[in-house]
Amino acid sequence: MKLLRVSLLCALATAACGQSHEASPRPGDDAGSAGAGGSGGGGGATTQPPHDGAGPSVDAPAPNDAGLVEAAPARDAGVMPVDSSATDPGTDGDGVFMLTGPYKKAPEYTLGAGVPAGKTFSFTMGAASTIYPKAPTTRKITVFVPAQYKTGTPAPVMVFQDGTDFYGFDTSVPPVFANLIAKGAMPPVVAVFAGNGGGDSVGSERGLEYDTVSGLYAAWVDGELLPRVEMETATQLPAQAVTFTKDPEGRGAVGGSSGGAATFSMAWWHPDLFRRVITFSGTFVNQVPASSPFPHGCWVYHDEDPYDATAPNGLI
Repeated sequence: MKLLRVSLLCALATAACGQSHEASPRPGDDAGSAGAGGSGGGGGATTQPPHDGAGPSVDAPAPNDAGLVEAAPARDAGVMPVDSSATDPGTDGDGVFMLTGPYKKAPEYTLGAGVPAGKTFSFTMGAASTIYPKAPTTRKITVFVPAQYKTGTPAPVMVFQDGTDFYGFDTSVPPVFANLIAKGAMPPVVAVFAGNGGGDSVGSERGLEYDTVSGLYAAWVDGELLPRVEMETATQLPAQAVTFTKDPEGRGAVGGSSGGAATFSMAWWHPDLFRRVITFSGTFVNQVPASSPFPHGCWVYHDEDPYDATAPNGLI
């Protein structure tokens, strides 16, 4: 799992996090309401989904003599054809397999000789949240600032959900970033490891923040978390006080399980704020109370909601 996580982190960081260019928000991507008051820098709350999942469908074509499925032409203007030329690989190799040890730690986890380690510090949020008023004020935040970051320049950022809780992100990621930055594989990205609101699943603060289908969590990160991190760096690292980029192409997010669902929601509802996403083993399932604006939870991110017989009926 560690090897997979490092590979994904490296892929995201190397791909484009922090590469700056002009970006503009998509219309109709405002945050959905989760029943909590207020919003951050992401704009007002609405339950209007940003994408219309309805539309005409195209019948899948039959395989040709060579066993390949050819793309079918659109029957109506604006209807995309089926795009598939892959054959069914069959069942050979299917099954559940156990990879036996010993397991080797990815080399990026160990700080290389002569590689500057950067600075890491932690703080608690302290003040009550406007967006999540029931969240604990003891939420722990850890920040990694690479040695190469220059104060006064727009800093690319990656926000890790459950960052100080149970994945070990806050201790394992800093040397990975330091190694990749030192060899020029990624820009000097600041990592923000955000603790969750506590508890798990339906009825918990973590569930409210992470599993609710809305833009509120992105608004919290943008409007409350990142400004607080900037303030803390000015106090705790005055020589490297951070100013985060406003370019969404330079803003990434990482999360697993419910944190993965939250990470996806950040970019889905607010591509004007975040566009780089890694979500692993995300809870794209029904894990919200019936009063939630999307009562089937993150199932609606699928093309077809299994709780609704009509299809397609999701947000995608």
